[in-house]
Amino acid sequence: MGIFIPSYPRANYSYGRRNRDLSIAPKYTKKAKSTPTFMFKAEDVWSAAAAASRINGGYLKEPVFTSAQNEDGDLVTVQTKDANKALVRKLLEGVQGWTEEDVAVGAEARAYWQAQLMKLVGDTANDFEQTAVNLANKETVENNYDLAVISSLIASAQRGKAREQLNETKSNLDSKHQGTVGEHLVLRNAEVIATGPLADFGKYRVDAKLDGNLYTWWSSKTYAAGSQISVKGKVKGHTKDRATNTAVTQLNYVKEF
Repeated sequence: MGIFIPSYPRANYSYGRRNRDLSIAPKYTKKAKSTPTFMFKAEDVWSAAAAASRINGGYLKEPVFTSAQNEDGDLVTVQTKDANKALVRKLLEGVQGWTEEDVAVGAEARAYWQAQLMKLVGDTANDFEQTAVNLANKETVENNYDLAVISSLIASAQRGKAREQLNETKSNLDSKHQGTVGEHLVLRNAEVIATGPLADFGKYRVDAKLDGNLYTWWSSKTYAAGSQISVKGKVKGHTKDRATNTAVTQLNYVKEF
């Protein structure tokens, strides 16, 4: 059986506008706007996104798989967690509900992004922030792309708020550089204000304050904000915090005691 290939008349694309016969060119019409396959209230989507973040312990762009043995002893791959965007869709479709706490967390994250509107006015927002602000001000969600982005905005808002609080803490310090490069310093009962992972696996940047001065060093341990530690180390350098311009004393060869 032969394959039928439809034949369409072609316009004469000879050089020169005068030789082009548009009367035989195929006609194209504008594609009609597709009807949304779903429509969810924005409040519900943000609540579901908060629930997904709670269930997954944060944001997962892709599902999580692990290897396990089945009843026959064969090694099989099993999915253990849904991606947040898939979990949000399940929650919205009634497979699983969300809590009052999720509603509050979702509303708080949405309010955070709505408050970033001034960045748009000042033209300082990047593409992601522009998208987040626009989505935070929508009353309904009608496509998978918006659903997927909102599923990531809970964790992003929490990181943003934590960063703002950290910057406020640093800005309120009357920090001055301590010691000279190479000098050994002893910090007794310094308060950790933040611990963040570095690019090197297994290392963390520790920011701590003592007597109004800001210190930072690398550590193989992570500390909870607010915890007090005593360390000794050598002054590596004197810098300024990038976000707040606060004076920072950098330490290395740090040991806890």
